[in-house]
Amino acid sequence: RSTVNHASLLVKSVSTLAHVGGRKARNWVRSLLTSGPQLLTSIISHVMPRHQCVLSEECINLVASTLSLLEELLHDADADFQDEVMACFTTTSLDGSRNLDGIAMLFSGDTGVESSVTVSAMGIILTLADSVTRRAFVGTASSAVAQIELIGSGVRLALDLLATLISTNGEISVPASGYEMSSIHAALCAVVAALEGLKPLIYLHEDDEARKAALIVRNGIIEQLSKSTHIGQVIAFLATAPVSVALAQSNLSSDTARRVMQSVQKKKTSKWDQLIAPRRKSNAKSSQDLESTTQDFDEVSSPELDRVVAMALSLVLVWGEHAEDASSFFEVESQDDVLLSQSPCVLLLSKCTPTSIQGQTSTLNVANLNLVSQFITVEHAAGDISIKADIALLSSRIIKMCLRHTNVASRHSNDASFSLNAFRLALGGGGVHVVFNALLAALNKLTHPDSPDSSQRLNSMAILLLETISVSLASSGDLARSIIIGGGTSQDWSLVDKIVSI
Repeated sequence: RSTVNHASLLVKSVSTLAHVGGRKARNWVRSLLTSGPQLLTSIISHVMPRHQCVLSEECINLVASTLSLLEELLHDADADFQDEVMACFTTTSLDGSRNLDGIAMLFSGDTGVESSVTVSAMGIILTLADSVTRRAFVGTASSAVAQIELIGSGVRLALDLLATLISTNGEISVPASGYEMSSIHAALCAVVAALEGLKPLIYLHEDDEARKAALIVRNGIIEQLSKSTHIGQVIAFLATAPVSVALAQSNLSSDTARRVMQSVQKKKTSKWDQLIAPRRKSNAKSSQDLESTTQDFDEVSSPELDRVVAMALSLVLVWGEHAEDASSFFEVESQDDVLLSQSPCVLLLSKCTPTSIQGQTSTLNVANLNLVSQFITVEHAAGDISIKADIALLSSRIIKMCLRHTNVASRHSNDASFSLNAFRLALGGGGVHVVFNALLAALNKLTHPDSPDSSQRLNSMAILLLETISVSLASSGDLARSIIIGGGTSQDWSLVDKIVSI
């Protein structure tokens, strides 16, 4: 036991030195570690506990420390060092095919979203994904293909990790502990970084095999996102967690609310295409009521959760952009069908999954799109907290993207669940009113000569919302009119007057 603990302490010390000392310290450590990646991965493979034992906790700490050191040394490493790391997780057979099962070693044994091993393992995948564009263009074609395929395997594991938030009885829990937050955030970051890094390779890499590998991996990621109901539900929940918690809190006693803030869970639901938000029922909580029940969602949030929310929203947006790009590779007559099958619009127009305790009060009848819209506020866009401003901008871009995709569906599909009317129902009166209020407040602040809130983010949000209205005018006059006059029963022409005055 003491030997393992001392080894963990030694590895942690070297990792801390490499982190605090910066580039020079990392170069020094890499130069001292002969065959460093092989040495470190050998420690991991031999120490990783395959089953419960007396030293399981100590072994997990040593594995996590070793992975953390390997992740640290990967930062700003040269091509040779990265090739050594990738070789540790890849084996090549006699026929030239690659076996990528080695990357799964990082998630073997007693690991999960609450494990320090998972945090460090996701960090390695994220580091490799972050460098894929730079690395692929400066190295050999074969090494580029190897890294692309390794990242694809790592991202699949990251998405599988997200799916583990759904328990066997179908309940989804929001990450609460530090390890959970870090693991989920790193997993989301890895997927986003991979998608963003692969696109330049698909179009610009000079080698045919590298372009083909990037295209296959990208399409595989999009297919996994669009086909897996569990992964989609988890991403939607993570993207709207503060609003969902606040909404649940509004319906509970103070004692129950405190428990919900510690652990929010969801009930099992059916496929997305069966979750499209129906018309409001008399016994259901309508999206019209959201404005009063979610206005305090900042109180149930935290900086760690905000980082997860921002990255989940980023993933939804990047997912939609790549769905558009993937559809362009098909024949013109098939492009719209491909876009509709791979777009996150299906997820956004679906009802959010109820929490496990909502059956005690009322049935929640609100779509994920409506919950996303609640983040669009001037206070966030113009505030001092940059992460909340990013969330407001991401939410605005997602609303616009979903409207564009739904517009395509309305022209080329007879499925009412993907129509502009479905978009309007999903956004709901509450969502329309949020967009109205946010745009009016933003224009008021931006045109006020003495306003201290005339920030670049606020300007960007106003432009995005105006562009959303422009898209709706070209596709659905009723939706545009609803947004412009506030979405309520009474007509409010203040936004129109403001736009005309500008």
